[in-house]
Amino acid sequence: NNNNNNNNEEETAAAAAAVEKGAEEEETLFLDDDFLSFDNNVDDDDDDAKDEVWARKNFKAFWEGLAGNRLIEHLQIDDCDLSSGALFSTLDPFFKENSNLRRLDVSSCILDAEGTLDLSSALEGGCDNNNNTNNNSSSLERIELDCNDIDDESAGELIAALNPHHHCNLVKLSLVGNNIGKNACDALGDLLRNPKCRLKELYLNRNSIDDGCVSVLVDALVENSVLEKLDLSSNSSITAAGWQALSTFDGKVKVVGAKH
Repeated sequence: NNNNNNNNEEETAAAAAAVEKGAEEEETLFLDDDFLSFDNNVDDDDDDAKDEVWARKNFKAFWEGLAGNRLIEHLQIDDCDLSSGALFSTLDPFFKENSNLRRLDVSSCILDAEGTLDLSSALEGGCDNNNNTNNNSSSLERIELDCNDIDDESAGELIAALNPHHHCNLVKLSLVGNNIGKNACDALGDLLRNPKCRLKELYLNRNSIDDGCVSVLVDALVENSVLEKLDLSSNSSITAAGWQALSTFDGKVKVVGAKH
């Protein structure tokens, strides 16, 4: 195991250095459960488990290397346990200082309240109140956080972190298959009413949205002239009255899932 560990340590160190330096041709970084998943509970007599703990410690060097990367344009993390792992805290400089990052895709992961809070904090930053880009501005254009079981309160905090004064380039937000409800829709209403909001596509299908949530979104859309598509399909608590209220925006916003 020592020889394997030494070899793996060299490979991990090389990977960390490479990802920090960044190669221009490596514009997308894809990470899945094969790379991220390790068991925190270790039996002293379980050599395989000890190897996993060793790997977790060494992968810290990889995350620190990624935190220093400024060339990656698309970060995709799929099917991973991101609960209470402080991954996004480690990557805070990557999100705040990588002016090339255009797309963040975190899908089918376990993202608890603590992990969502870490992500919200990492995403804060952006343009100043005059919509002038500053050194901390976010270049993100697409954020996709689908099927992560994000609770309504945490989703509200995350959406609040996407204030257009900070995320002045964001044109697509996807929160499909979470637990979006009233709290998150209140935050979305604030986002859509902001005159600096540039969001064109909003995907909220397969959530916990009801007529009360629709009412909040409808009120916000009255003051919004930018949104082009709103997907509310597979929200079974929206009644005919809710869909009727949304029909007011026919020809202005394409509402997916609408029943006339």
